Amino acid sequence: MNILLKIWLLALVIKLLLTTFIPLYDDEVYYWVWTRHLQLSYLDHPPFVAWLFLLGTPLEPLFHAVRWPSVLLGHVTFLIWLKILRPIMSERQLCWWLCLSLTSPFFGMGSLIATPDIPMMFFWSLSLLAMLKAMETGDPRWYGALGCFLGLGFCSKYVIVLFVPAALIWLVFSRRFKAVHWRWLPLTLAAGFLFSLPVLYWNYQNDFVSFRYQLTHGLAGGSWNPDWTLEYFFSQIGIIFPTILFLALSRWPSRAADYLTYFGWFPLLFFLWSSTQAHVEANWSTMAHPPIIALAVLNARKETLLKFTFGFWLVSVIVASSELVFNWLPLPKKDKIHEHEEYNDLVDVASKLHPIYASRNQMAAQLTYKLKKDIYKLRFKKPHDFYDYRAESLPKEDRFYLLLHKKRSISAFHTPGYTVVSKTPVTDEIVLYEMRKSPQETTSP
Repeated sequence: MNILLKIWLLALVIKLLLTTFIPLYDDEVYYWVWTRHLQLSYLDHPPFVAWLFLLGTPLEPLFHAVRWPSVLLGHVTFLIWLKILRPIMSERQLCWWLCLSLTSPFFGMGSLIATPDIPMMFFWSLSLLAMLKAMETGDPRWYGALGCFLGLGFCSKYVIVLFVPAALIWLVFSRRFKAVHWRWLPLTLAAGFLFSLPVLYWNYQNDFVSFRYQLTHGLAGGSWNPDWTLEYFFSQIGIIFPTILFLALSRWPSRAADYLTYFGWFPLLFFLWSSTQAHVEANWSTMAHPPIIALAVLNARKETLLKFTFGFWLVSVIVASSELVFNWLPLPKKDKIHEHEEYNDLVDVASKLHPIYASRNQMAAQLTYKLKKDIYKLRFKKPHDFYDYRAESLPKEDRFYLLLHKKRSISAFHTPGYTVVSKTPVTDEIVLYEMRKSPQETTSP
């Protein structure tokens, strides 16, 4: 067993143990709720993350092992990249790439958390491998596999579409169009269409609401807020790390490795431009991190900066992981690390009152996960998430209860015909509303 496989297996064991005891975060439980309401796709994201949680359902009695299928899929992604990089890296360079990637903030530490990024990264990586193999061998099976992986990536997260312009830009500027066997391209297109059908058909049935939502979410247009761009720019410097960026930019790679430049820098630059149109989340460009780290390793003439970066990231991973499990640091308990604790004090109230609604999808999902019974978010007047399209998000009884953040107004919710009977503080930030139908709205027995 070589050193790469040993490192990979050790990291897998550690990740499975950690994720067993780390509670599910808000986004995770929201996607977990989807498994209780299976659809071909959803407003917020495609369905693959829900499929992974569905596979983990038999593991629910084992603390939080329900996320294991996602963790396994994310960890296999490292093997795919080792396969991609093997022709251009020595064994020592591959070892450095693996150690840096496993401890990197999003591609490494982020793979502990079950989100749509995990399957997207998996299929993005497989797509890159398939494209390189297709161009190298001309085998039609690789062209079909490329379409299959892109289609499944589209069922994971819509940003997989950036693979296509990144590939085209690489082909144009590296003058590799002659290496493409164009007669097999229809096979790629057909496979891509076939494997993305769940999302396409669901959107067709629902007036393409998910596509429209994501376009306005990421490319809203309108007035530019400079804070969007500054936040994205500096967050990427901090996450990818200055030493990695310095090394990645220090030299242009050889022709055999130049695809790393295009698949690394294009997503980062695209989202830099996107940040002039709307707010961009830092994790949207995660697909750029593996090739950027690979460029840094290839360009490192000495290992000093690699050692420093790995040491910094390793210490950060140990500290963050221990805090997630043991909660020992004197941190404010409203930070991102502790978000899963925010609604713990509501569990007892939610278990005793019926019907009871939440005012946020995160609250509804956390209470559903903790109680193992459906708690719905009360429908917003302006739909913006999965709950707003559920019939159950509208109360039908003469009386219902609502857990509402003090900073939010009840007028934002769809409650025609109901009036407030009482308001009771539950925590410093949450108020329990009791709502009853107005006398004129109540039907006589």
